[in-house]
Amino acid sequence: MPRALTAADLRTGLLFYALSSAIVLLSAWFGHTFIVRWPGWEDDGKDYLGALCRYDGNWYVGIATEGYSYDPSRPSNVAFFPAYPLAARAVIDLTGCRPEVATLVVAHAFLAATFVLLHAYVRVRAANGRTGPSAELVLLLFGVFPTTFFFRLGYTESMFAFWCVLILFGSERGWHPLWLALIAGAATATRAPGVALGLVVLWDLWQRSPTAGRLIRDALLYGLICTWGLIAFIFYQWLALGEPLAFVRTQEYWNSYPGQSPGGAIVSILTFEPVWDTYYSGSARWWQGHDAYNHTPFSLQAANPIYFVLSCAAIGWGWWKRRLTPAELLLSAGLLLIPYLTRAYPNSMGSFGRFCAVVVPIYLVFGDWLRRLSAGWVGLIAAILSAWLIGYSALFGAAWWLV
Repeated sequence: MPRALTAADLRTGLLFYALSSAIVLLSAWFGHTFIVRWPGWEDDGKDYLGALCRYDGNWYVGIATEGYSYDPSRPSNVAFFPAYPLAARAVIDLTGCRPEVATLVVAHAFLAATFVLLHAYVRVRAANGRTGPSAELVLLLFGVFPTTFFFRLGYTESMFAFWCVLILFGSERGWHPLWLALIAGAATATRAPGVALGLVVLWDLWQRSPTAGRLIRDALLYGLICTWGLIAFIFYQWLALGEPLAFVRTQEYWNSYPGQSPGGAIVSILTFEPVWDTYYSGSARWWQGHDAYNHTPFSLQAANPIYFVLSCAAIGWGWWKRRLTPAELLLSAGLLLIPYLTRAYPNSMGSFGRFCAVVVPIYLVFGDWLRRLSAGWVGLIAAILSAWLIGYSALFGAAWWLV
């Protein structure tokens, strides 16, 4: 069994974290300082650190400082899961720093740990006989994939990506299902798609269980542990807010597609209408209708379906060519399907670029596509990806609407 962590994992992981994060942070600073603000945001009063915590980041800062609240007649912060803002609150209590600093500290601490752990995972994976790209190539792609700029902001994506890499690492190392289930439970306290990590635990139980009866018994037991974060959040809402499903009910205020119906949702999802209708100018989903100002190549409203299709294609190719392990395949399928089935119809593919960024196995597949190319071609592709990473980061810093 290869070593769990090595000095090379730490050294290389932190190097890629530092270089890629410098690109994002400097670009966001440039955008905040020099690019004209989005109309309506010209005088938002935020300094540079505040600019890194816009949009969803504002909600996390509010939860960390003021706690949760629920009003059924308007958007409520209970829509955002507790693990990330609670960690930021702990940093505030320990250091007395401003809330924006706390959320960024948590995000970057988890991101740095993710880079280190991802290097270790790819190394252990190779030592166990898995075919794939080098750890350095995977880290390069993870570092410059355009929508990973969200990992450096006051957002929850870096924490969630850490849980995803950790459970794959634990599965590859043969950790006891209890530890895997606890990791999955932490993910369900971070984001709703965290329930997808339970599929990795279920696969592990399938491999270990000698009989069907044992599998069912263990699945019921560990299934509860896999959702401990979500269960705790539901109980909190019940006791503190009087509505155990407040986080579900308030989602209607984040919907962007009018005239919704259950039947229409089913047909829309099965025909992939949220994907292709984004590019039809007569549709309520038309990307320019949701992004009236940003008609540049850096519009995420235009690119969100592309990121989703690209990620699905990568995972499909990895399955077809047997480049992904069953754990990687199950995790990826869950992380792509859960948002698609629940948010693609009501939200017109909004935020799918960052949803796809946390599907960690796509970087293994991208790396497999590139590992046969010369260093020059890899460098060119990395430069193109970096250009989009810079563009997104700069426009976010300038308060342009990137969702």
